[in-house]
Amino acid sequence: MAIIFAVIGVRAAKVRSDRLAFWNSAKNWPSVSGKLLEVGIDVITKRRNVEDRLLSDTYYRPRIAYSYSVGGRAHKGARFDCSESLGDTQIRTRARISKYSPGDSADIAYDPDDPDNSVLARGNKPEAGEGLLSIYLGFSSAIFLVAMGVRILT
Repeated sequence: MAIIFAVIGVRAAKVRSDRLAFWNSAKNWPSVSGKLLEVGIDVITKRRNVEDRLLSDTYYRPRIAYSYSVGGRAHKGARFDCSESLGDTQIRTRARISKYSPGDSADIAYDPDDPDNSVLARGNKPEAGEGLLSIYLGFSSAIFLVAMGVRILT
């Protein structure tokens, strides 16, 4: 079990690290004025079976679409921020998109090496600590299980 926690923790830390690296890159990208085409909320429901009971969790994520032009070439994007997380509560998600409306102008940050790669709200730094907590809990569990195993054998 401890190994599973450790593997999940390492994987989560890698995802968080990748998001943080993307944010560090995007915060230095140039920006251009673009037009918001769509602003809304995606509802994501995850279902799982727990002891023969079907449980579901509902998450909310900003749905955004925008167009912009770089060097005379038109581009479209749909990335809201650098986190690309599963989602949040409905209230927090509504607050995140509240200042945006379809038809509005907005600053779109784009990768100068690949202008198709863009983001609307690059200032939202992704949280990076959750993966480290999973690693800590996994290794703590492993140490506990090893200690208990040694105690049982003696």
